[in-house]
Amino acid sequence: MDLEHRPRITARQKLDISVIIISIARDSLYRTLEGVLSQRTHRRRFEVILVLQAQLDPKRFDRLDRHSRPIRIISRPRGLGLSYYRNEGIRNARGRVLVFIDDDEWVTNETWLSSITGPIFSGEALVTTAGTRIPLTGSYLTDCAGYLGHPGGGNLGFPNMWHVTDQNWTAHLCSGNFAFSSTLGCRFDERLKEGSEDVELGQRLMKMGIKIKYVPGATLLHVPRSGLFNLMGWYFKRGKTLHDYLKNTRIARSQVREKGRAARNLFRNIWKTRYLTGVAFLFVLQHIAFLAGYAWARMTKRG
Repeated sequence: MDLEHRPRITARQKLDISVIIISIARDSLYRTLEGVLSQRTHRRRFEVILVLQAQLDPKRFDRLDRHSRPIRIISRPRGLGLSYYRNEGIRNARGRVLVFIDDDEWVTNETWLSSITGPIFSGEALVTTAGTRIPLTGSYLTDCAGYLGHPGGGNLGFPNMWHVTDQNWTAHLCSGNFAFSSTLGCRFDERLKEGSEDVELGQRLMKMGIKIKYVPGATLLHVPRSGLFNLMGWYFKRGKTLHDYLKNTRIARSQVREKGRAARNLFRNIWKTRYLTGVAFLFVLQHIAFLAGYAWARMTKRG
């Protein structure tokens, strides 16, 4: 059932911005919502669309100060694929500019939304993106993981993970922190149920001649991945994602080059730091987990 929380906006009314959040109601969601609702957008009206595959905690949700921002909750069953949920948000959006933020990310200021949408409203770009940073926790391996570059460049930095020109144009989308004009009619490839939908969309946009503007001032914070098992499980899933990706599209040569470039930048940046040993250890393990995930997907999805 689709639920809408007051104030209500009729279908004929248009908004400036729709912020789309895909969530399974993790604890971090409420901090994400709090930060989004606190945004100052210089008279631009925005809504929040929450595509939800679980139940909210009503007490925590009701404590949010919604500042007269409409929040629409679109409830859908689990297991339909991230691309499907992102497209559900797009299909239900009323904004002229659509913005994505993940439910394990949060903003540190009140200008993130203005920053990520600014180049679109000014006519400079049709698509914008930014990266994430990962707060240091004091746990050695957890902090080392933050330098591996995922997601959104992590503490390695977006420009060190993916190529960015001197004018801040890039070919990569960080799907948890990007925006585009609704006039583009963008949709994610719903064949990609496991992930990498941002990579595919970024490549498709570039083939269409649509540039992606990197906005460093719109960087978000991301929840640290705690524990070795959790981290390796995430890379195992990315290996499964690669299998899904190769079944439906091709890897561009530029993507392979950027992987090599990112690895060189990684070790160049941490060479003389105390994180070198831990990052090198995780770098090897992540590729083992990645290859294991890919092999598992090939065996289980054969035929």
